[in-house]
Amino acid sequence: MSADALTATSRNFYEWTRAKIIISIVSASACLLLLGFCSYSGGLSNSSNEKKNAATVNDDHVKNGLGALAAGYGFASFLYFCSFVIVFAAAIFISPLCCGSNNERKVIRSPQEIDTDYVAYNNSSTRNPIGFNAHPPQV
Repeated sequence: MSADALTATSRNFYEWTRAKIIISIVSASACLLLLGFCSYSGGLSNSSNEKKNAATVNDDHVKNGLGALAAGYGFASFLYFCSFVIVFAAAIFISPLCCGSNNERKVIRSPQEIDTDYVAYNNSSTRNPIGFNAHPPQV
């Protein structure tokens, strides 16, 4: 079935599902970028720590400066890793492949009409949550 033959509701649902896939892929790409930054900062932290412990460094100010660099890069690496975990969890949560509804899983492969067996929230024939009619009878 072509996406042009769908009803407006099904077409919007189909397009939103495709957009969620794209958002999930971009988020996963951002995860790889954050993991690369984490590795880069961890390497700089290790390098600064090795320079601090080298036998050629005798000045205490230089050792303190290199120690501060190592601590700063290590903390940046930790924050990049925390960001990686958060964005990765968001990418999985957004993905209709992993956490999608049955309708989203059906329309991923080919556009088709979605199941509308549920009652819409804005349907005026439904009762309100308390159980009373929206308009009480006039006396």
